[in-house]
Amino acid sequence: MPHQLIVLPDDTAKPLVDAINGAKRVLQVRMFLFTDTTLLDAVIAAHRRGVEVRVMLNPARRSGESENEESRKALAGAGVAVRDSNPAFDVTHQKSMVIDDEIGYVESLNWLQNERYQDTVIIERLVRAIERGVKVRVLARKPHSLKPDKLIEGVGGLRILQDVGAEVHTLKHLKLHGKMLLADGKRAIVGSINLAPGSFDSRRELAIETDHHHTVTRLEKIAAEDWENSHNLDLSDEGLLADLAKRGSEGVDKLVLDDGKRGKHHHAKH
Repeated sequence: MPHQLIVLPDDTAKPLVDAINGAKRVLQVRMFLFTDTTLLDAVIAAHRRGVEVRVMLNPARRSGESENEESRKALAGAGVAVRDSNPAFDVTHQKSMVIDDEIGYVESLNWLQNERYQDTVIIERLVRAIERGVKVRVLARKPHSLKPDKLIEGVGGLRILQDVGAEVHTLKHLKLHGKMLLADGKRAIVGSINLAPGSFDSRRELAIETDHHHTVTRLEKIAAEDWENSHNLDLSDEGLLADLAKRGSEGVDKLVLDDGKRGKHHHAKH
């Protein structure tokens, strides 16, 4: 079966909608977040034309926040079989679709990332790769987009990589949500997996490894274009303070940054 790579926003959601519209017998969907009305309507329409539709949704984030309730009600109200994901996992972060038991879609996109580099094993392997001469480029989101309880690990991992020679950039004018590793322009891993401990240890995730020439070539082209449309992520104390000020400096105290004020306060007299 040939590979097809879908890149957003370039390709739009049309390939996914077309695939759903083309389902003849069975449509299976697993989704961490499912709120896009166009895709929701397409899934319900498939059910109404006689396709056996099964949808599995993540019931809530680890914080307890539930974002799929409206979609769940719409699906159930239309008669679609919809269930919560396996409670054995803290979170089902998987994004996938199987059509007619013949075509599978492995996705990094939600149907509308935290994108963190904090897993110590992965960081160790990246450091070792740099030490043996591998050129490592990292695209990440700005620290102020991370939740306060993720700042320490998220920022620390990026600083370690930058300190040993990795180039750490952030995209301009586009939110990063894709999860992709590309090695030597020959093989790639694409899926839902964040480079965070939870993804490896307690979540249901899904990714695909491929050396399919056309797929890898396009991934390399997209990666090069994104790199050209990015800029260096300033992870110095000053840079982090300026970035975190965009959300009121919440979480700064956890990073123990030098804000230039330490040592300038007067000493108590005895």
